Amino acid sequence: MFEVDSANSVGEVCKNELRLYPEIESMEGLTSTEAKRYWDNHFLFEKQDTGVSQIIESSDREFFEQKVEANQEETISEIENELKSATGIKDLITRHPEKAELWKSQIEAVEVLNNPEASPFEIRSSQARLGILKGQLLEAVAKDALADIGFDVETKQRVVEGESGGTRPDVIAKNNTSQTIEVLGNKIESGEVLSIECKCGGTTYLTSQLYNHIPNQLSGHEGKKVLLTTSDIYDTPTGLAKNVCDLYNAKLVVLDVSVADIEQAIKEVKDI
Repeated sequence: MFEVDSANSVGEVCKNELRLYPEIESMEGLTSTEAKRYWDNHFLFEKQDTGVSQIIESSDREFFEQKVEANQEETISEIENELKSATGIKDLITRHPEKAELWKSQIEAVEVLNNPEASPFEIRSSQARLGILKGQLLEAVAKDALADIGFDVETKQRVVEGESGGTRPDVIAKNNTSQTIEVLGNKIESGEVLSIECKCGGTTYLTSQLYNHIPNQLSGHEGKKVLLTTSDIYDTPTGLAKNVCDLYNAKLVVLDVSVADIEQAIKEVKDI
Protein backbone atom coordinates (compact mmCIF):
# COMPACT_ATOMS: atom_id res chain seq x y z
CA MET A 1 0.00 0.00 0.00
CA PHE A 2 1.08 3.63 -0.35
CA GLU A 3 3.30 5.20 2.25
CA VAL A 4 2.16 8.70 3.11
CA ASP A 5 4.58 11.50 2.22
CA SER A 6 5.76 13.32 5.31
CA ALA A 7 4.65 16.65 3.83
CA ASN A 8 1.14 15.42 3.08
CA SER A 9 -1.72 13.97 5.05
CA VAL A 10 -4.07 11.20 4.04
CA GLY A 11 -7.00 13.55 4.41
CA GLU A 12 -5.52 16.21 2.14
CA VAL A 13 -3.84 14.34 -0.70
CA CYS A 14 -4.09 10.56 -0.49
CA LYS A 15 -7.70 10.15 0.59
CA ASN A 16 -8.98 9.18 -2.83
CA GLU A 17 -5.85 7.82 -4.50
CA LEU A 18 -6.50 4.17 -3.58
CA ARG A 19 -9.91 4.40 -5.21
CA LEU A 20 -8.81 6.49 -8.18
CA TYR A 21 -5.72 4.49 -9.05
CA PRO A 22 -6.71 0.82 -8.51
CA GLU A 23 -4.00 -0.49 -10.88
CA ILE A 24 -1.21 0.63 -8.54
CA GLU A 25 -2.85 0.43 -5.16
CA SER A 26 -1.15 -2.86 -4.30
CA MET A 27 2.38 -1.75 -5.11
CA GLU A 28 4.58 -1.91 -2.04
CA GLY A 29 6.86 0.86 -0.87
CA LEU A 30 5.56 3.70 -3.04
CA THR A 31 4.94 7.12 -1.59
CA SER A 32 1.85 8.92 -2.83
CA THR A 33 4.02 11.20 -5.00
CA GLU A 34 5.82 8.20 -6.55
CA ALA A 35 2.53 6.43 -7.19
CA LYS A 36 1.10 9.48 -8.91
CA ARG A 37 4.27 9.84 -11.00
CA TYR A 38 4.09 6.14 -11.95
CA TRP A 39 0.51 6.61 -13.11
CA ASP A 40 1.38 9.71 -15.15
CA ASN A 41 4.39 8.04 -16.79
CA HIS A 42 2.63 4.80 -17.70
CA PHE A 43 -0.78 6.05 -18.67
CA LEU A 44 0.00 9.26 -20.53
CA PHE A 45 -2.32 10.30 -23.32
CA GLU A 46 -1.97 12.44 -26.38
CA LYS A 47 -4.54 15.20 -26.31
CA GLN A 48 -6.54 15.49 -29.51
CA ASP A 49 -7.51 19.06 -30.25
CA THR A 50 -10.95 18.71 -31.80
CA GLY A 51 -11.70 22.42 -31.65
CA VAL A 52 -15.10 21.70 -30.13
CA SER A 53 -16.48 21.11 -26.67
CA GLN A 54 -16.29 17.61 -25.31
CA ILE A 55 -19.13 15.87 -23.50
CA ILE A 56 -17.40 12.95 -21.83
CA GLU A 57 -19.41 9.79 -21.25
CA SER A 58 -18.26 8.06 -18.06
CA SER A 59 -18.43 4.48 -19.34
CA ASP A 60 -14.80 3.70 -20.17
CA ARG A 61 -11.64 4.00 -18.12
CA GLU A 62 -9.51 5.01 -21.07
CA PHE A 63 -11.12 8.46 -20.89
CA PHE A 64 -9.25 10.85 -23.22
CA GLU A 65 -7.63 7.99 -25.16
CA GLN A 66 -11.08 6.88 -26.28
CA LYS A 67 -13.02 8.67 -28.95
CA VAL A 68 -15.70 10.69 -27.24
CA GLU A 69 -18.78 12.17 -28.78
CA ALA A 70 -18.23 15.84 -29.53
CA ASN A 71 -21.41 17.83 -29.22
CA GLN A 72 -21.20 21.54 -29.80
CA GLU A 73 -24.69 22.18 -28.56
CA GLU A 74 -26.12 25.63 -28.40
CA THR A 75 -26.01 25.93 -24.61
CA ILE A 76 -22.31 25.12 -24.44
CA SER A 77 -21.56 27.51 -27.30
CA GLU A 78 -23.41 30.24 -25.45
CA ILE A 79 -21.31 29.67 -22.34
CA GLU A 80 -18.05 29.59 -24.29
CA ASN A 81 -18.77 32.67 -26.37
CA GLU A 82 -19.55 34.81 -23.34
CA LEU A 83 -16.52 33.73 -21.35
CA LYS A 84 -13.86 34.07 -24.03
CA SER A 85 -14.65 37.60 -25.19
CA ALA A 86 -14.57 40.97 -23.48
CA THR A 87 -17.90 41.92 -25.03
CA GLY A 88 -19.45 38.72 -23.67
CA ILE A 89 -18.24 39.46 -20.15
CA LYS A 90 -19.40 43.05 -20.41
CA ASP A 91 -22.86 41.85 -21.52
CA LEU A 92 -22.93 39.50 -18.54
CA ILE A 93 -22.13 42.37 -16.17
CA THR A 94 -24.90 44.44 -17.75
CA ARG A 95 -27.41 41.62 -17.22
CA HIS A 96 -26.52 41.38 -13.55
CA PRO A 97 -26.58 44.90 -12.07
CA GLU A 98 -26.76 43.37 -8.59
CA LYS A 99 -23.21 42.04 -9.08
CA ALA A 100 -21.83 44.74 -11.35
CA GLU A 101 -20.07 46.76 -8.65
CA LEU A 102 -18.38 43.68 -7.18
CA TRP A 103 -17.26 42.34 -10.55
CA LYS A 104 -15.95 45.70 -11.72
CA SER A 105 -13.88 46.06 -8.54
CA GLN A 106 -12.42 42.59 -9.11
CA ILE A 107 -11.59 43.44 -12.73
CA GLU A 108 -9.62 46.42 -11.45
CA ALA A 109 -7.21 43.93 -9.91
CA VAL A 110 -5.72 43.62 -13.40
CA GLU A 111 -4.20 47.07 -12.99
CA VAL A 112 -2.38 45.93 -9.86
CA LEU A 113 -0.95 42.91 -11.64
CA ASN A 114 0.30 45.16 -14.42
CA ASN A 115 1.95 47.54 -11.96
CA PRO A 116 5.69 46.75 -11.64
CA GLU A 117 5.76 48.54 -8.29
CA ALA A 118 3.01 46.43 -6.72
CA SER A 119 3.98 44.72 -3.48
CA PRO A 120 3.93 40.90 -3.13
CA PHE A 121 0.87 41.25 -0.87
CA GLU A 122 -0.95 43.36 -3.46
CA ILE A 123 -0.13 40.84 -6.18
CA ARG A 124 -1.36 37.88 -4.13
CA SER A 125 -4.52 39.74 -3.19
CA SER A 126 -5.23 40.68 -6.81
CA GLN A 127 -4.59 37.14 -8.02
CA ALA A 128 -7.07 35.85 -5.44
CA ARG A 129 -9.69 38.39 -6.50
CA LEU A 130 -9.31 37.43 -10.16
CA GLY A 131 -9.51 33.75 -9.27
CA ILE A 132 -12.81 34.30 -7.49
CA LEU A 133 -14.08 36.42 -10.37
CA LYS A 134 -13.38 33.74 -12.99
CA GLY A 135 -15.35 31.16 -11.05
CA GLN A 136 -18.24 33.56 -10.48
CA LEU A 137 -18.42 34.42 -14.18
CA LEU A 138 -18.57 30.75 -15.22
CA GLU A 139 -21.27 30.08 -12.65
CA ALA A 140 -23.34 33.09 -13.75
CA VAL A 141 -23.07 32.24 -17.46
CA ALA A 142 -24.13 28.65 -16.79
CA LYS A 143 -27.15 29.78 -14.77
CA ASP A 144 -28.23 32.23 -17.49
CA ALA A 145 -27.84 29.59 -20.21
CA LEU A 146 -30.05 27.13 -18.31
CA ALA A 147 -32.68 29.76 -17.59
CA ASP A 148 -32.78 30.60 -21.30
CA ILE A 149 -33.90 27.05 -22.16
CA GLY A 150 -36.60 26.75 -19.53
CA PHE A 151 -34.98 25.75 -16.23
CA ASP A 152 -35.91 27.34 -12.93
CA VAL A 153 -32.49 28.16 -11.50
CA GLU A 154 -31.92 28.73 -7.80
CA THR A 155 -30.46 32.20 -7.39
CA LYS A 156 -28.72 31.57 -4.07
CA GLN A 157 -26.43 28.72 -3.18
CA ARG A 158 -27.59 26.45 -0.38
CA VAL A 159 -25.78 23.91 1.73
CA VAL A 160 -26.22 20.22 0.96
CA GLU A 161 -24.58 17.33 2.76
CA GLY A 162 -21.64 15.63 1.03
CA GLU A 163 -19.84 12.52 2.17
CA SER A 164 -17.20 14.60 3.97
CA GLY A 165 -19.34 17.51 5.12
CA GLY A 166 -21.48 20.36 3.89
CA THR A 167 -21.01 21.80 0.40
CA ARG A 168 -22.73 24.40 -1.77
CA PRO A 169 -23.42 23.34 -5.38
CA ASP A 170 -22.64 26.12 -7.83
CA VAL A 171 -25.80 25.59 -9.87
CA ILE A 172 -29.08 23.87 -8.96
CA ALA A 173 -31.73 23.99 -11.68
CA LYS A 174 -35.09 22.27 -11.97
CA ASN A 175 -37.01 21.43 -15.11
CA ASN A 176 -40.49 22.66 -14.27
CA THR A 177 -41.64 22.50 -17.88
CA SER A 178 -43.74 19.67 -19.23
CA GLN A 179 -41.02 18.65 -21.68
CA THR A 180 -37.73 16.78 -21.45
CA ILE A 181 -34.76 19.13 -21.79
CA GLU A 182 -31.49 17.81 -23.23
CA VAL A 183 -28.47 19.77 -22.07
CA LEU A 184 -24.83 19.19 -21.06
CA GLY A 185 -24.97 15.52 -21.95
CA ASN A 186 -28.08 14.82 -19.90
CA LYS A 187 -31.77 14.34 -20.50
CA ILE A 188 -33.59 16.15 -17.72
CA GLU A 189 -37.17 14.97 -17.43
CA SER A 190 -40.00 17.20 -16.26
CA GLY A 191 -39.64 17.71 -12.51
CA GLU A 192 -35.99 16.55 -12.41
CA VAL A 193 -33.07 18.54 -10.99
CA LEU A 194 -29.71 19.24 -12.60
CA SER A 195 -26.77 20.08 -10.32
CA ILE A 196 -23.54 21.57 -11.71
CA GLU A 197 -20.12 22.08 -10.18
CA CYS A 198 -18.20 24.77 -12.09
CA LYS A 199 -14.40 24.73 -12.15
CA CYS A 200 -12.41 27.47 -13.87
CA GLY A 201 -8.68 27.26 -13.29
CA GLY A 202 -5.28 25.99 -14.33
CA THR A 203 -3.95 22.45 -14.19
CA THR A 204 -2.54 22.67 -10.65
CA TYR A 205 -5.78 24.08 -9.28
CA LEU A 206 -7.96 21.52 -11.04
CA THR A 207 -5.75 18.62 -9.94
CA SER A 208 -5.97 19.74 -6.33
CA GLN A 209 -9.73 20.14 -6.62
CA LEU A 210 -10.11 16.64 -8.09
CA TYR A 211 -8.20 15.12 -5.18
CA ASN A 212 -9.53 17.17 -2.31
CA HIS A 213 -12.84 18.91 -3.01
CA ILE A 214 -14.75 17.70 -6.06
CA PRO A 215 -15.48 14.21 -4.65
CA ASN A 216 -17.28 15.72 -1.65
CA GLN A 217 -19.02 18.28 -3.85
CA LEU A 218 -20.35 15.75 -6.37
CA SER A 219 -21.39 13.37 -3.60
CA GLY A 220 -23.78 16.01 -2.29
CA HIS A 221 -25.38 16.88 -5.63
CA GLU A 222 -29.00 15.95 -6.20
CA GLY A 223 -30.53 14.79 -9.47
CA LYS A 224 -28.41 14.63 -12.59
CA LYS A 225 -24.82 15.74 -11.97
CA VAL A 226 -22.37 17.69 -14.14
CA LEU A 227 -18.78 18.77 -13.60
CA LEU A 228 -18.29 21.76 -15.93
CA THR A 229 -14.66 22.78 -16.46
CA THR A 230 -12.31 24.79 -18.59
CA SER A 231 -10.14 22.92 -21.08
CA ASP A 232 -7.25 22.92 -18.62
CA ILE A 233 -8.68 19.66 -17.27
CA TYR A 234 -7.00 17.89 -20.21
CA ASP A 235 -3.62 18.37 -18.53
CA THR A 236 -4.56 16.85 -15.18
CA PRO A 237 -3.35 13.28 -14.47
CA THR A 238 -4.76 10.84 -17.01
CA GLY A 239 -7.99 9.22 -15.90
CA LEU A 240 -8.32 11.21 -12.69
CA ALA A 241 -11.25 13.42 -13.70
CA LYS A 242 -13.03 10.52 -15.38
CA ASN A 243 -12.64 8.27 -12.37
CA VAL A 244 -13.94 10.92 -9.99
CA CYS A 245 -16.99 11.44 -12.19
CA ASP A 246 -17.51 7.67 -12.44
CA LEU A 247 -17.56 7.35 -8.66
CA TYR A 248 -20.42 9.83 -8.37
CA ASN A 249 -22.29 9.13 -11.62
CA ALA A 250 -21.56 12.61 -12.99
CA LYS A 251 -21.01 13.83 -16.52
CA LEU A 252 -17.81 15.71 -17.27
CA VAL A 253 -18.35 18.59 -19.69
CA VAL A 254 -15.18 20.30 -20.93
CA LEU A 255 -15.50 23.73 -22.50
CA ASP A 256 -13.40 24.72 -25.47
CA VAL A 257 -12.13 27.66 -23.41
CA SER A 258 -9.05 27.75 -21.19
CA VAL A 259 -8.57 29.79 -18.06
CA ALA A 260 -5.99 31.82 -20.01
CA ASP A 261 -8.68 32.71 -22.57
CA ILE A 262 -10.95 33.99 -19.79
CA GLU A 263 -8.14 35.94 -18.13
CA GLN A 264 -7.35 37.63 -21.44
CA ALA A 265 -11.00 38.54 -21.94
CA ILE A 266 -11.16 40.03 -18.45
CA LYS A 267 -8.08 42.15 -19.17
CA GLU A 268 -9.72 43.47 -22.34
CA VAL A 269 -12.96 44.46 -20.58
CA LYS A 270 -11.35 47.67 -19.34
CA ASP A 271 -10.57 48.66 -22.91
CA ILE A 272 -14.19 48.56 -24.09
